[in-house]
Amino acid sequence: MKTPFRQRTINLILASSITLTPFAANLAFVPNTAHADSGIELVTFHNEIFKKLTASDIADIKVSYNNISKVNFNTILGTSLIEKIDTKTAPGTAIKLATDFVKLQYISNSADFLTALDAFKSNYSDEFTKIFDGKLSVDQALSLSSTFEENLKAQLVDSFLKQKNLSYDQILKAAVDSTLTDARFAQFDGIFSQKLGISVANILTMKTNVDSIVDPSKMASAALSSGLIRSKGGDIFGASTYTLGATSPSYSLKVDLGLGLMDFTNSLKWNTNNTSIATLTTGNKLVAKKTGKVKVVGYYLNQPIITKEITILPKKDTTAPGIPTVYSVDNNDKIIKGKAEAGSTITIKNGKTTVAIGKTASNGTFSISIKVTQKAGSVLTVTAKDAAGNESKAKSIKVLDKTAPTTPTVYSIDNNDKTIKGKAEANSYITIKNGSTTIATGKTTSKGTFSLKIKKAQKAGSTIYVTAKDAAGNVSTAKSTKVLDRVAPVKPSVFSVDSNDKVIKGKAEAGSTITIKKGSTVLASGKSSSKGNFSVKIKAQKKGTVLYVTATDKSKNVSSRTKVTVKSN
Repeated sequence: MKTPFRQRTINLILASSITLTPFAANLAFVPNTAHADSGIELVTFHNEIFKKLTASDIADIKVSYNNISKVNFNTILGTSLIEKIDTKTAPGTAIKLATDFVKLQYISNSADFLTALDAFKSNYSDEFTKIFDGKLSVDQALSLSSTFEENLKAQLVDSFLKQKNLSYDQILKAAVDSTLTDARFAQFDGIFSQKLGISVANILTMKTNVDSIVDPSKMASAALSSGLIRSKGGDIFGASTYTLGATSPSYSLKVDLGLGLMDFTNSLKWNTNNTSIATLTTGNKLVAKKTGKVKVVGYYLNQPIITKEITILPKKDTTAPGIPTVYSVDNNDKIIKGKAEAGSTITIKNGKTTVAIGKTASNGTFSISIKVTQKAGSVLTVTAKDAAGNESKAKSIKVLDKTAPTTPTVYSIDNNDKTIKGKAEANSYITIKNGSTTIATGKTTSKGTFSLKIKKAQKAGSTIYVTAKDAAGNVSTAKSTKVLDRVAPVKPSVFSVDSNDKVIKGKAEAGSTITIKKGSTVLASGKSSSKGNFSVKIKAQKKGTVLYVTATDKSKNVSSRTKVTVKSN
């Protein structure tokens, strides 16, 4: 039974991929010709492949390019071969030629390759003539390489389609034999043996040894093969990212051969390039073990030929942080402190207005500055949002009042008053004391006024203290005020006075000023003692003279007058 056309086509692509070292890929589609001067075919082929390379592919190729410095070409080429080449050219030519040829194989863009290939032909054209005495040119050598790659591809396809189950080494030898039977190259094996003492097979062995150092995991070769397959409409299909804990994605190779995408997954064997990060199970399902980058790799004849880089992300966090703990906040605070999930973003709002935003520390504490202190009694809401965007429920906290009311204003109090009035913070509690004794309590109105009754008038000169306490218990500083004396002294008691008396005696309020008048004329004045006694000198008055005696206290309150009529002696 013949293999269907579409299946044979994909087999050809797969078989081609396994042959592709980067250099082979650049030459395999221009068979039997060296790089043409115009380079049109080569550039076109380059662009088709290179424009399909991913950043990961290019990185793999560059790793191999950098690995060239690790190759010991003295060991690879051997002393005899180096001497034969350097004797015919110049010391160092053998190693430089080999190094530059290997570099051609690990360039990741068509422009650089074209430049390098032109330089290689230009630099070594004369050397090839000298080495092979004009019997093999650099163009013929490149053509030989290209033809070999074509034959290797054909041998792989033949082995695959006819299920010969040959090893890769057997296929490689068959390709060498097939190439050397080409009339153009029939003498080449002899030329190599005659001029350098090696066979074409020896050269291929050297190349294999170099590749094992430069591209040991074959990932650079796989990168370019991936570009080739993609340029032919194929690719690995499946998610490029995977989140731990999510449903495992599966991967497949599909190619569009002009009749829509067809699945060729089963033509390859599959695994990942780092099984410590992830593996593939039955059905090419990804089994991820940890976060990181890993490549899904399709293998053909045990060689990686197509890859796809997968980024494995941390398990998605769908759990909201716990409700924050917020320490008490008062109307003096410009810093709000508390605890929440470590590394979370804290948002503090007053109503719909955001007051502040900050982060918790690694231990979960936060200390966030606010520009303006918040009004007592207002309600703040505090939420925590984690890195995954999950937000906690809000913690509500009322702003405490820690600002004491201003000192009350107290209107004047005298020793007649049984009501004390003034102003203080609205709706605050007023306490009135005389010394340490509370004489009245009450509340201010919504306008801040107060009028509190006391049981009895306070003694003149005593000190009254008035404080205001708000609903939060903050107490103002006390307002002190002296009780004014608004009570006149009782009228003096005057002993009898006769026409011979030059002293008027009596009793009045202690410390008061005694004034003696005759009509409106002040005859004399004096002070009562601490016991209230007074003795005021005057000129003797005629019998029948009417005198008036008053007592004036320190507050200038004047008593009623006492009438005294001078008697005869």
